Amino acid sequence: MPVPITLKCGLLAIGIVTSAIFSAPVVSQAAEGRLEERAFGVSFVALPKDPKKSFDTKLLKGSDGLKNIKAALHHLVSKSAFSARKLEELKNSGDVTLVYLPGDAPKSAATGENIAVFLPDFLPESANHRKSFLVVIGRHGVKWPANELAAVLAHELVGHGIQLKRGRIGKLRPIDLECEAYLYEELANQDLALNKRTSEMVQFRKALEGHWCADFRAYMRQHRRQAMALWDTLNPNIPKLLNIFEAYLHATGKKKH
Repeated sequence: MPVPITLKCGLLAIGIVTSAIFSAPVVSQAAEGRLEERAFGVSFVALPKDPKKSFDTKLLKGSDGLKNIKAALHHLVSKSAFSARKLEELKNSGDVTLVYLPGDAPKSAATGENIAVFLPDFLPESANHRKSFLVVIGRHGVKWPANELAAVLAHELVGHGIQLKRGRIGKLRPIDLECEAYLYEELANQDLALNKRTSEMVQFRKALEGHWCADFRAYMRQHRRQAMALWDTLNPNIPKLLNIFEAYLHATGKKKH
């Protein structure tokens, strides 16, 4: 894994899909050096590289970058029924777009990292004025193994996308937005059968419990003490924790500040 899994993503601001979904995409050159593909309701965009910038690693060309991103999305929706259903909700509510930026993705206000970021306003607004669910993947993330990039998409696209659909972004505190998105990612980690005993995954779990969901866990210790046992396992029951998370938000009235 190129970098620790805890450093890979952050927020700025369906039925199971088979491999057939990503076959024979519609491809167009919308602008010089810009590659666009659309397959079964999802748009994939590779932007041209900036000729004025140089990097210490070789950049993937646009077609290869999109191939990797499509493979990661396919892994996610084919292995995680939960993520697949949520993705379908997004597709029914707006435009879903995954962008390969051959450079560093914009830094996150929450985590400061630049592997991938949920950034709905990154591209010009579409003519139909539909809600935008857009994730930018940078030069490092696009090279990640499909399963690991799939987990990033669960966090950024599914987690933060559903938050945008529900009107939570801008209303909840960043730490609570990240906690919920980390829970979505943890469920994807389980569905994707990632090795939970690697140092990267141990760091991920520590960040999930010790930082992003620290306030949520404090609420559980005080009001749902018996449910704290849900955390005491390698694969926590995320659907149950998400239900308690809803109660936490309602009971505490967490707001952005």
